[in-house]
Amino acid sequence: MQAMKRGLFLLAISILGCVDPYNPKEITESESILVVDGFVNTSGPSKITLSRSQNLNNSSQTIYEIGAEVYIEDQLGNKISFLGDNFGNYTLASQPFTSSAYRLKIRLSNQKEYVSDFVPKLVSPQIAEITWGLTETSDVELKVSTGGGQANEPGFYRWTFDETWEYLTPYYSSLIFNPDTRSPEIRTNNITNCWRKAASTGVAIESTTRFSQNQVSDFVIATFKLNSERFKVKYSVLVKQQSLTNEAFNYWKQVKRSNEDLGTIFGPLPSEIISNIKSVSNGSEPVVGFFSISSITTKRIFIANRELPAAALYETPYQNCQLLEIPVQDISNFNSEPYLLVGPVYLGGGPIVIAYSYSSKFCVDCRLSGGTDVKPDYWE
Repeated sequence: MQAMKRGLFLLAISILGCVDPYNPKEITESESILVVDGFVNTSGPSKITLSRSQNLNNSSQTIYEIGAEVYIEDQLGNKISFLGDNFGNYTLASQPFTSSAYRLKIRLSNQKEYVSDFVPKLVSPQIAEITWGLTETSDVELKVSTGGGQANEPGFYRWTFDETWEYLTPYYSSLIFNPDTRSPEIRTNNITNCWRKAASTGVAIESTTRFSQNQVSDFVIATFKLNSERFKVKYSVLVKQQSLTNEAFNYWKQVKRSNEDLGTIFGPLPSEIISNIKSVSNGSEPVVGFFSISSITTKRIFIANRELPAAALYETPYQNCQLLEIPVQDISNFNSEPYLLVGPVYLGGGPIVIAYSYSSKFCVDCRLSGGTDVKPDYWE
């Protein structure tokens, strides 16, 4: 049973972070268990996702728990309910939380009930500074420093972040092909500049228990290669800081350790699942997740390409792009299914157009690689 618990924890934690799989027998033969991912943010909207763990050798899609009743409750029995969707997400709009402690309650569609311990409502201190630096191998590090926490109490913190970076396709398109007239026309929209977004996937936590002062300074929350596409034009990161209880910190420390050690056969296996969420009907049923409630503080920084050393070759999805040409007299036969026009080709620099350049749609339209051509409101 102890080996089964260890396996259950490891396979469920694999949902919370990407690791190279190590598949001991107790993991591959284990049953799915409830995974509760999320927390209540007292300073903005909240989201909790309910899903089922999978064996590490199971490549099927994640199974989400839909149709559940999810709410938090204070010590007087006052309830605040979440709104569910069809993807296992349960959301709560920003609102005041007047009690000092809350617990999470869940009733699944099969009527099984789960409840967390009561946890205190925490207030996160302001982020003092977000900085970046280069390692000895020229990787880019993102660092956070906190403001002071409670004078006589150690701080326990978790950081997540949302990234945004501007990127360009290899070719700027000034023309479109009109299929009705079978001729080129001036393009009125810019499909070369896009912005891509990503959310952090690792576990970044720290406590002040080992420091002389009750604050964290220059803690590295992420490291990226200098030649990442992130830094080819301009990069921005919004760092979010959450205060944790000591118990929640220990949970995330176990998650972090499991993510780091699961890919090796020498890493220590946790002896039991740390969770403050339990089944009402079966206290021995394992559940992965830890309910917390706190405010979130944020800070955003930008890193422009000119601030960094130049990379020899940036890692972009456009390594195999080619620019082709079609003579003017053949333009009516242009195949606009796989290709987009780029621009005119002039004889001797102009003004006579002798051909039109073109390339694959993927190499011209930045939206096709997952970004958006809508500039974010916060972009500088």
